[in-house]
Amino acid sequence: GDPPERFNWDAPILCSPHTEGRIYTASQRVWRSDDRGDSWTAISSDLTRDLSRLELATGDRVWSVDDLYDHMAMSFYSTITDVSESPVADGELWVGTDDGLVQHSSDGGATWAASDELPGLAERAFINDVEACLHRPGACFVAADDHKNGDYTPYLFETVDGGETWRSIRGDLPDGVIVWQIEQDHIDPALLFIGAENGLYVSLDGGDHWHRMGQGDSPSMPTIAVRDLAIQRRDDDLVAATFGRGFYVLDDYSPLRGMSAEALAAPAMMFPIRQAWRYVPHQRMQAEGQPTLGSTAFRTDNPPFGAVVTYHLSAAVETARAARLAAEKDAEGDVPFPGFAALAQERLETAPVVQLVVRDADGAVVRRLDAPHAAGLHRVAWDLRRPAHDPVNLTKPEFVEPWVDDPVGPLCPAGTYSVELVRLRADGEAELLAGPEPVEVVDVATPTGSDDGTAFGAEVDDLRRRIAGASKEITALRDRFTHLRVALTAAPGTSPEHFGRLDACHRSVEAVATQLTGDPVLADLNEPPSQSVKSLADRAGHFHLYRTGAPTQTQRAAAARAAAEFAPLRDALDAAFAELAEITAAVDAAGGTWTPR
Repeated sequence: GDPPERFNWDAPILCSPHTEGRIYTASQRVWRSDDRGDSWTAISSDLTRDLSRLELATGDRVWSVDDLYDHMAMSFYSTITDVSESPVADGELWVGTDDGLVQHSSDGGATWAASDELPGLAERAFINDVEACLHRPGACFVAADDHKNGDYTPYLFETVDGGETWRSIRGDLPDGVIVWQIEQDHIDPALLFIGAENGLYVSLDGGDHWHRMGQGDSPSMPTIAVRDLAIQRRDDDLVAATFGRGFYVLDDYSPLRGMSAEALAAPAMMFPIRQAWRYVPHQRMQAEGQPTLGSTAFRTDNPPFGAVVTYHLSAAVETARAARLAAEKDAEGDVPFPGFAALAQERLETAPVVQLVVRDADGAVVRRLDAPHAAGLHRVAWDLRRPAHDPVNLTKPEFVEPWVDDPVGPLCPAGTYSVELVRLRADGEAELLAGPEPVEVVDVATPTGSDDGTAFGAEVDDLRRRIAGASKEITALRDRFTHLRVALTAAPGTSPEHFGRLDACHRSVEAVATQLTGDPVLADLNEPPSQSVKSLADRAGHFHLYRTGAPTQTQRAAAARAAAEFAPLRDALDAAFAELAEITAAVDAAGGTWTPR
């Protein structure tokens, strides 16, 4: 008896950070499941403005229902666009809607309150994202936009008092940067990421300043709309999903937490190293990449295996000659002669040697890795191995098979290690530039199996077969009604009773069709329909086809309800066939022409 659910095109789904197995989704109201989606309970009333899109202006006027344009491709309206639960306050929920509302509940959905107006935002602007603060209760971030009304201002807001007041955290974002998603770091409250219409941005200071990511001479990300963001907290990976149907992963963004102006001004700095998984990577049998899959197959490389070390050099580590040339380039006026002794030393000087030195828990060196020494940020991966024992070979053969790798040494055991950034000076001394930084090397976990759902699959498949057969029978009955009306009109012995009886039978069949396959009036207007018997069975069966485990309780309930509702519809169809047989016989007796049986 409830009104049909209005789900947004991008309907939200959220796993509770407090209760295992609890998840949320939303239509115009919020739904909660406490058994991983097997069953659902509504925990709110309609939290939108409940506006009919068919009664709203398109452009400068409201149009006739017969003059609607492209409404079949549009999302439903007055829907919830996002749901968020505070990880530090159990039951504190936030929702945003496509008609400009932000709603807040502090008691698990028992009561809801609309937030105060967001400063400068139009009344019915689209709330793209709501994200509860990860660090304190009553705080939340909101991303909104009003570009459908010609306003391309970036809208970003924060509240710390349960939505009573809001402040803009747009900072220095330029006009035209429509913001789709915001994500907060789970360790540093001031580290924020946003997905925008033209790419990915980061703020190191809570939204006062924003920096576009993936740019430079070799951009790692194209100019593309980033529609969703997620953080893999165990590994500190940032995942971005784009409107171009692509996924981009920034592996281990944790160095951003310490990337202050003071840190970058230091001569050298090494950032914390995340935990490294110890395993043997997949060994390829062919050339690098996918040479046998063709040019249309695409997937990107995996991140570097092992422990990835990130460090920053404020200035390049240079030879004396390189330093002299740089100084002379910046000098004004005459360039002094360096002297013969200095020039002689330059001739004997070798290239700078900068290394990452890996030590075990006892302090013994297990690996030395060459490290880039130009100014800027660098990343070097240690493959968790000791050096290869193969002799040094300075010759390079003309051809090497593409499946042949460089020699490698044995894997180091799991445990605690440390990494230092050092420079080997010409006088034989090692200069410590940064570190040491610890790194934990751990073994991978093992996977688990899943249950079987073969019996359910067979049952729901048979139900779907019978429902589809009944739908085809209705199509055949409609054809018979058309023929019988023509025959009745021409038959000399017909009476008004024949027409009334035929119309009554036709109406009973159409009533069955509406319950079986859906309301055609709502379908023509692309309005959200109530669940039909066919849609219930098809959803349960279709999604189970792509699932290796047992069916969910929701799938079982949908199939059971479809079977129960189909039984009387089947009886009604059988009765319609019997009635139509009698009407056909009456038409024949009245002198009518032959009609399909």
